[in-house]
Amino acid sequence: QECPWWKHKVFEEGEVGLDPAKATIEGWSRYKEGDRPYTVYFSAKFIGKVARHGVWEGGVLMHSRAKSRHSQTEQMGAYFGFPTEEGQTVEFRVAVSLQSFAKARQYLDRESQGRSFDQQVARTRSLWNARLASLEFKTPDPRLRTMLATSLYRAQVMPRDRTGDHPTWPDSAQFWDDHYCLWDTFRTKYPLMTLLDPPMVRDSVMS
Repeated sequence: QECPWWKHKVFEEGEVGLDPAKATIEGWSRYKEGDRPYTVYFSAKFIGKVARHGVWEGGVLMHSRAKSRHSQTEQMGAYFGFPTEEGQTVEFRVAVSLQSFAKARQYLDRESQGRSFDQQVARTRSLWNARLASLEFKTPDPRLRTMLATSLYRAQVMPRDRTGDHPTWPDSAQFWDDHYCLWDTFRTKYPLMTLLDPPMVRDSVMS
């Protein structure tokens, strides 16, 4: 009988808090998957001046409140309001960690480094172009080139290198997470990565 993995993942409790002066929201959620409980932390920052804020619990909106905590099936959340004009955008940056708030903040600072959204897009495009250039493919058909680039991109999105963020392992221990359909990828993705990125395969196996 089929047992989808999401039916075994249970939300136990969580908390979210915000700081209007810093335009930051942080929170954590604790889940249980089988006999393995784990906690996910996040740290988020908006770029803009906050005009209003609040939280909600179980569908009830509470203005100007800065913290909410709930468990089991009750929903919760937090919000900011900004005095924007038509066409204006508000930037939102977020990072997550399986270890702590400190690690989530560290990842947020490391990934953003004061760059604007457009600068981040340009940096991301440059990094992916470098990765996709690892395989040379000559064809007069642009559709085949697009298919190849798309397949290479999707093959490298998962799993993710989370070394240094395991909740109990030493930070030096290899930790690769988000393995999608491992029973299929070992026949397809991993032989490809053995050719294109041997260190990735080595570190993933060690994890």
